[in-house]
Amino acid sequence: MANVQETKALAQGKKITTVAEFFEQKKDLIAKALPNTITSDRLMGVFTMVLGSSPELKKCSQNSLIAAVIQTVQYGLTPGNIGHCYYIPFQNKGVMEAQFVLGYKGIVELVNRCGKAVILSTEVVYCGDFFEYEQGLNPVLKHIPTSSLRGSIIGVYCVAKNMVANEKVFIYLNKADIDKVRNASKAGQSNYSPWAKWYEEMAKKTAIKRICKLLPISVDVQQQVFSDETIKTGIRPDMKIEPDQTDWNENAEEAEIEDVKQEPVPLQSPPVEPQATKEPEAVNDTPSEKYTDSKLISQKQENRLLAIASGKGFSRDDVKEYVLWQLDCNHLYEIKKDDYEKICKYYEESTKQ
Repeated sequence: MANVQETKALAQGKKITTVAEFFEQKKDLIAKALPNTITSDRLMGVFTMVLGSSPELKKCSQNSLIAAVIQTVQYGLTPGNIGHCYYIPFQNKGVMEAQFVLGYKGIVELVNRCGKAVILSTEVVYCGDFFEYEQGLNPVLKHIPTSSLRGSIIGVYCVAKNMVANEKVFIYLNKADIDKVRNASKAGQSNYSPWAKWYEEMAKKTAIKRICKLLPISVDVQQQVFSDETIKTGIRPDMKIEPDQTDWNENAEEAEIEDVKQEPVPLQSPPVEPQATKEPEAVNDTPSEKYTDSKLISQKQENRLLAIASGKGFSRDDVKEYVLWQLDCNHLYEIKKDDYEKICKYYEESTKQ
């Protein structure tokens, strides 16, 4: 893990060490974290290329930048113009750090590589296009882009093939669905976020992440996708299990972002009052009126789930990430009772290394 005093000193503009010196100090640890096909010189080259791609990244802590680059190398992805992944400057605990963000091409690469599923196509639908789709026993998807000037975005779809079942599946999200995901994104409103510069690509990414829930992808790939929008400052042979160090509550108060702040919009909208900007830290301080829906879990059940997860080394944020990915729940109290025991069993059988 990153040394706290070292990080604070970097934030205050004190030069701790050069990049070359840092690599020399950490060379044994870095060597263990690199795949056999990647040398330290190659990693240094990637790191130098990343620094040259954005002046703002030079303000980020060296630990977070190197961890993000090693994470990229371990996943077999390529940063930059290819669009596999991005590094976003992010104000975190009073320090500018590099956040690892997957691009839609990166997720496609990870899914297709696992061998159990293939992302066939992902396309944005614009006003003026001919588009129709129908769900049910005989689903229909037809899209003919207009040959004239295309209008604004109205939706996005993704088509994939389940190699195990030998069948094709697709999913469609309208503009409102896309914007809900952006608003719920941890860094969706940041000036540095890919959402600000590449909305279409991020819309495609949203559709791909949604269709992944219908595909038999491996646990390894799921963990890689879970690494999206994380800040890691430690170096491990398996960066997937390195804990996320992002403090979202502090960032909401202190980040140097001048966009209009918006409350996150849940992917599924329960009949509850708007949330405060800062998420409650304690497991038992959520207002009790949020637990009135008989189809959703009680506060006691939420506390039990968190206790099980904590006993296995998972934090409250880890659990929230999992239910957002698996169930489209933006808050723990949105978990349905029908899904509750399944989630508890998952954490009972898991161990965070």
